[in-house]
Amino acid sequence: MTIRYRASQDDVVDHVIYRVFNGQAPPGTVELVFRENKGLADFGPFLPDGTVFTIPSILPRARTTQAATLWPGGGGLPGIT
Repeated sequence: MTIRYRASQDDVVDHVIYRVFNGQAPPGTVELVFRENKGLADFGPFLPDGTVFTIPSILPRARTTQAATLWPGGGGLPGIT
């Protein structure tokens, strides 16, 4: 779901993204917002009051972990399956 955001006086795009995603925006989100909203960067760092732009729906990437193997062959504990 795309979000339409109306800026308040002196909003900054990266701060808006931080607030919208509660600090969990995936890397590259700010760049994507500028790419999707042609001319938004022309305002400079501070957006004028009432500037409307869209924030694409982005799902945070799932965190992945790697399991550590303690025994050769990765079989776990001997005798336990």
